[in-house]
Amino acid sequence: MKKLFNKFSILGIIVILVILNPWVGNPISKCLVYVNSNKYIAENYDELNLEKKIGFDFKTTQYYVRLTSPTIPDLYFYLTYNMNGTLQRDSYESYILQGRNVLYRLEQVYRQEMDIIVENLTENPLFKDSEVYIFAMLISESQGGIDGTTLELNQQYDINEIGKAGGLIDVMVTFSDYNTSYEQGAMAIQEIKTILDEANLGFRFINFYMVNEDGNFAYQVDFLPYEEIDSPDLAQQIHNLGL
Repeated sequence: MKKLFNKFSILGIIVILVILNPWVGNPISKCLVYVNSNKYIAENYDELNLEKKIGFDFKTTQYYVRLTSPTIPDLYFYLTYNMNGTLQRDSYESYILQGRNVLYRLEQVYRQEMDIIVENLTENPLFKDSEVYIFAMLISESQGGIDGTTLELNQQYDINEIGKAGGLIDVMVTFSDYNTSYEQGAMAIQEIKTILDEANLGFRFINFYMVNEDGNFAYQVDFLPYEEIDSPDLAQQIHNLGL
């Protein structure tokens, strides 16, 4: 009876492991990841004095090793391993060498500055009683923005200059009188530029979305360069570029 009970216990454990394996991984795979990642880190990043934490992503059924520096907040990246403990990806190049981490940190500051400005838009005569949504981001060189390889870990930057180099502003407006003319759109874009100039917050491009009475886009303009906004023919440009 005892032997039978032991057999069922072992079988039960096996069944549980099989069921849980796709969700939390398994001890053998995690052990392989632990050993192999230790070896890889020692061979490639030993001088960085990194701390590591192993996790499991049930969606991809892969293990990830998060590596962080206790002294340099911008220094963090991931190693990805499959269930056999084989390295699939090392994100050091994209996160560190290509400046992803620094760009992300600067983007958070950039958005905070933009949020403060947006809160005060209700006091602006043009936008009073209108619905205005503004979302700010920093774009990389591949989109015409910032060359991440020039960014240094933990370096402080002038957020105005960073914005000029790679700031992309999404602006969506529904005017209280539902005026969707191209002239109104041009006026809105130019007013946004004036507000940001006065706040000393630069940007490189603006995406503009004019919303009509039905809640649909009357038109939109993508990646309008900062230097073209003050053009006296902006309304015509919007008409030509608008989708």
